[in-house]
Amino acid sequence: MKQLLESARNIKSQNKNFSIPIDLVSSRNEFPICDIQKTIDDAERYYVEKNKSCCYKVQGSITPIVSNELIQITNASSLQSITEFAFENNIDDYTTIIKKEDGWNYYLLDDCTKKFFEPSKERFDLSDKSKWCVDVYIESECNNDFIVNGIPLSIGISIFKLDVVKLDNRNVTIFYTLHPHNLNINSEIRIGSIGSNTNYNNKFTVKKIGDQLGNSKKNAFIVEVVDDVQPDDLYLVRSVNDVDSKYYLRKVKKLNSTKTDIFKLPFSQSVFGDTNLGFNIRDIDICNMNDCFSKPLSKAYIGIIKNNINEVDYNGSRYFGRVQSGFDFLDNNVNYDITSINYNNKIQPLENNVTCEQGEYILDIFEYNSYEIKEYSLGAVKHRFNSLDRYENDYLEGYCYTPFHSFQVRNYSSYVEQGTTENVDGIPDYAEPYGESFRWRDLLDWDFADIGESNIEYPFVNGCHHVSTNIQLCINRQDVCNIVSEGTLNPIVGDCIDIEPVDNMVEDPC
Repeated sequence: MKQLLESARNIKSQNKNFSIPIDLVSSRNEFPICDIQKTIDDAERYYVEKNKSCCYKVQGSITPIVSNELIQITNASSLQSITEFAFENNIDDYTTIIKKEDGWNYYLLDDCTKKFFEPSKERFDLSDKSKWCVDVYIESECNNDFIVNGIPLSIGISIFKLDVVKLDNRNVTIFYTLHPHNLNINSEIRIGSIGSNTNYNNKFTVKKIGDQLGNSKKNAFIVEVVDDVQPDDLYLVRSVNDVDSKYYLRKVKKLNSTKTDIFKLPFSQSVFGDTNLGFNIRDIDICNMNDCFSKPLSKAYIGIIKNNINEVDYNGSRYFGRVQSGFDFLDNNVNYDITSINYNNKIQPLENNVTCEQGEYILDIFEYNSYEIKEYSLGAVKHRFNSLDRYENDYLEGYCYTPFHSFQVRNYSSYVEQGTTENVDGIPDYAEPYGESFRWRDLLDWDFADIGESNIEYPFVNGCHHVSTNIQLCINRQDVCNIVSEGTLNPIVGDCIDIEPVDNMVEDPC
């Protein structure tokens, strides 16, 4: 080619014609039509990919509802400081100078200078990862060796109290359980005893839910009169079509692959003036993950855990004591609403020092019936914490909250299938044996709505399901003595002492 170009230049310079011995031919080939050619339906492909995907991203907001009702006893912003202030200013009753602003207790150093008590708002700041952690959790373990009031869950639900009363001119027996019983009118139950009445194991039909006045519907129920039994020995088991339910303590574990961003939402506040928070949790992969009964997961959990390791007071000392977990039992005679230490010395200790680093936590007590193929949560765990100062002074109250909040991953059918391997193809691995056949609920596709239910409508973008949720985190004050209504003294006392409320509150001039 170089020689041809050179020749061309020479010929042009000599004004002579020349020719290039190359044939320049234009041609094209048609794309062959064959069997692999197919028209793709975008909607169909979208649903196929959506149903196969087990990638999730969760975003949402957290609305904290909290106040400093439990004032610390001794430090610069405490009961000690306000009593000294009252003494120096010749105020006889220091409780009259306690004020509130959106639920936060303070007093006035002068006409308009507010001094807020500890714990302050900053100690409940969920955006501070040294104080709180937010992550995704899934089921990890279910066991039934947990003991409630001397009754292992493997046997049934503990009955801690009973009364024989008159109802409609006949004797009936009211039974009380510590945690919810999940019974309805006409539920079939079996009441047994592990005490001296070892042969006592009778079936009953529930006549009424609650006591004779209709109170305590979740924890009380009425059957025909039962003679010669002691409540310390009794337990109950719900039965469906002669299949007894089983009871478990469920745990969850943290998904370590996830990444969490949490931040304060600008111009967003709760009705009490506290700043709302936003969060994003990504890289949630639950492929090939099952629940305690080897079924594909139907729920995952957003866990909000109080972390007290790095929490210090104004002079660098540790501020909050240990974080404990426990259940909100019915009995009013225990010293703690959240029973985390013991119940009549017959409850096994739960987690007694919760930290963000432990990674696995108790979730709830639940019931599972293999005939219904269904789980019922009978009581979610709560976490309880307080200032170290109040712990050391035996003040019974603390702050408590529900740490785990579920979001739906998939739905199971409301209809229970039944069949044998001979007449049904594709019986799932998690099907429950029932005689010579199996029973199971189908795992529904995303785009399928079951009877009486709505399908899960999370947006599906870039191969991931995008979950949006809003969490109200209520950090409640434990009302050990049932005296919340008695006014301002309760945050200070914190123990079951009969003190008259103070009515002559001084108005805040600011």
